[in-house]
Amino acid sequence: MKCMNCGATLRSTRENYRDREMGLSNVVLNNIEIRRCPDCGEEEVVIPAVRRLHKAVALFLIEKPTRLNAEEIRFLRTYLNWASAEFAANFGVEVATVSRWEHGKLNMSPQADRLLRLAIVHSEGQSPESYPIAKLRTVANGAPQPLTLKLRQKKESWELVKAS
Repeated sequence: MKCMNCGATLRSTRENYRDREMGLSNVVLNNIEIRRCPDCGEEEVVIPAVRRLHKAVALFLIEKPTRLNAEEIRFLRTYLNWASAEFAANFGVEVATVSRWEHGKLNMSPQADRLLRLAIVHSEGQSPESYPIAKLRTVANGAPQPLTLKLRQKKESWELVKAS
């Protein structure tokens, strides 16, 4: 491969990569190909099956026992492909409230948090058995805590290496 900036041959390595582009600071992808230009320093990160990666992250997030934090709320809203105004309308709140949730100025209520989790389940066409209503009693309790995810690609999907 050639560098798009200077035309030099890129060097490829495999390493762990903190994917900040999805807006979550606590997601690490294991053994990802990174191509670097030895001349100009340009870097290309090769993340296969991005849509499947986002789906895996969304499904891991809705399983966490504590409330969702600001980054996670923004990621899930974007994953649902909802604009802030649509999100606000669906949750019966003002757009300013969504902004406060997504910027960490206001914690999402446990009820809204649970509704967001159900929206993800619904968007994936999962059966109620995959995320039973009784599960909602055990999630979204306490203060929001970030979930650190370490994932690796497995064929055409992504699997969890570690969550903390």
